Amino acid sequence: MIRRYHTRERDDDMDYLSNNVAVNLKRFRQYRGMSLDQMAERTEVSKSMLAQIERGQANPSIGVLCKITVGLQIEFEDLIQTPKVTDSPEGSTPGARPSIKAVIFDIDNTLYSYDKNHIYGMKALTDYCESAFGKSAEETLVCYKKAGQIMIDRIGGDVAAIHNRLLRTQGMLELWEKPVFPHARNMYHAYWDTLIRQSQPVPGVIDFLKELKKRGVRTGTGTDMTAYIQYKKLESLGATPYIDFMVSSEEAGVEKPHPHLFEICVEKAGVQAVECAFIGDNYKKDVEGACNSGLRGIWYTQEQEPEHETDYPIIRSFTEVDIDHFLK
Repeated sequence: MIRRYHTRERDDDMDYLSNNVAVNLKRFRQYRGMSLDQMAERTEVSKSMLAQIERGQANPSIGVLCKITVGLQIEFEDLIQTPKVTDSPEGSTPGARPSIKAVIFDIDNTLYSYDKNHIYGMKALTDYCESAFGKSAEETLVCYKKAGQIMIDRIGGDVAAIHNRLLRTQGMLELWEKPVFPHARNMYHAYWDTLIRQSQPVPGVIDFLKELKKRGVRTGTGTDMTAYIQYKKLESLGATPYIDFMVSSEEAGVEKPHPHLFEICVEKAGVQAVECAFIGDNYKKDVEGACNSGLRGIWYTQEQEPEHETDYPIIRSFTEVDIDHFLK
């Protein structure tokens, strides 16, 4: 705790500084779209202490203030200065973040249901393997899983290639000691062609994209997958007229939640990170990953109530989004 002086005047000075810190800290956190948990992780100051500081119920020590400034990458004076009525912490509008100028979407289980349509793809794959090799559905599924693990071990990292179904079907044929030509590509197409043919946009998302484009908002996708198949999905879903750019983990060389993928998203968006919203179904990869990189992470819960409480904004259904409120 900051030492209390014995005179009322000095006590008042300390209360004044504590109030400045409380207001400024909360503004910085809200401006950057951070939860208290995220701020605690970045600053190595406990969540309870940060909450008390924001409420003006604690006078933080110099050591605590230093941890906060280092974690948030701000100047010490930014915390203790008198909050300006006309400025946000980083020079915008009164205590508020800038409006959203770019919206970036995850693809799988956000623009369409991957989980539902994966079932159709696997049914087509097992049917092919039964016809071509006499393998039962159970045998195919066991081999599919084993080939996937071998592939991941060989690749040795969390990169786009781990999603490559051609490598997966090649591995299956090698395990079965069957010829890779022409079967590897045939199996690949049995899976992906069926999945893509069956896929439909989630309710309301195309209209949501249209409204964003009408308002001049930049739109893009940030996805963990090889680029070619994601282009095929967007074309099939009818989303391509409303998408300005794509970032895939194949292009980035890393998968979400790695900051580099989000950095490329921001670069292509052509605006500041805080002006980008990133919408996705995966809480850790899409939402926390985006927020930790300075974007506004938004959790899409796939027409369901959220599985747990969160400080992040939630979209349960794109049909329920008030677009003008969303962009503020």
